[in-house]
Amino acid sequence: MTKEDFRKLIKKNNLKAVSIGASYSKLRDDPQSVLEKAKRYKVKFVMCPWIPNPDNTFDIDITQAAVETFNKAGALLKKEGITLAYHAHGYEFRPHEYGTLFDYMARNATDFKFELDVFWVQHGGVDPIELMNKYPDFVVLMHIQRHGSRSKSQ
Repeated sequence: MTKEDFRKLIKKNNLKAVSIGASYSKLRDDPQSVLEKAKRYKVKFVMCPWIPNPDNTFDIDITQAAVETFNKAGALLKKEGITLAYHAHGYEFRPHEYGTLFDYMARNATDFKFELDVFWVQHGGVDPIELMNKYPDFVVLMHIQRHGSRSKSQ
């Protein structure tokens, strides 16, 4: 579907886009294009769904690079009233120092927030309610989905 057709569909159904997705590489290498797309759709949030970690090697070095990328891109978006949110997938809850890699992210997030996916947080071994209570200002979006609920034809 073209951008124009998508915008027409949103308008026709009296909907309003709240967020758009942006890849990690786009946020790292071309955050200006992410900003332009967010402004085009008039959204309040940009969500990054994944931090690349080849062979499941998510560690502190990857976490630190991601925090730097998210803070840089998030600062650019924030100037326009748009919030960058990262959507974790469980591996961020690996132990690090006196907490987890997620704790490191949350403590060092100056210009980005978090989209909580209830399934993936639990999959990572953390209670979503406890996480929201621990970081009430960090969680700005929530993703709730019944995993395994798709029909066999999908």
